[in-house]
Amino acid sequence: MLNGTIQPVLDPKYDFVTNSSKYIVDHDGDGVLERMVKFNRTEAASWICIDLGIEYGNVTLTITGEADGTPFEGTDTVKVLFPGDVDDDGDVDPDDLYLFAGAYGTRLGDAAYNRAADFNEDGSIDPEDLYILAGNYGRTAV
Repeated sequence: MLNGTIQPVLDPKYDFVTNSSKYIVDHDGDGVLERMVKFNRTEAASWICIDLGIEYGNVTLTITGEADGTPFEGTDTVKVLFPGDVDDDGDVDPDDLYLFAGAYGTRLGDAAYNRAADFNEDGSIDPEDLYILAGNYGRTAV
């Protein structure tokens, strides 16, 4: 669970959530196995923005669960990005539109693909992402 509120995604299309050889690995090479989990980005972002009132900046999140009957807990601080803010400076302005335009029409794997411009994280930078940018154009994070 993410902060005791959000369930992890267990969809088999994300093979690392169902294949232990991919979700329990030593990602950082320190000899300790880490468990990879996935949460719905939209659900987590909505919870952070609406319930916690954080639109930009850092937030500390806690993941709790159980593996083979053993409870675990992990905490980390992540940066909250303002939707439409491609350059991560706290506002949505012409600079973001310029960066977005350079990536528009690309898909994950394309050389010009910019993950920061894929606001709905669906692997393509398309009208849905433009709609998100346009909806926040001119806004500044609180």
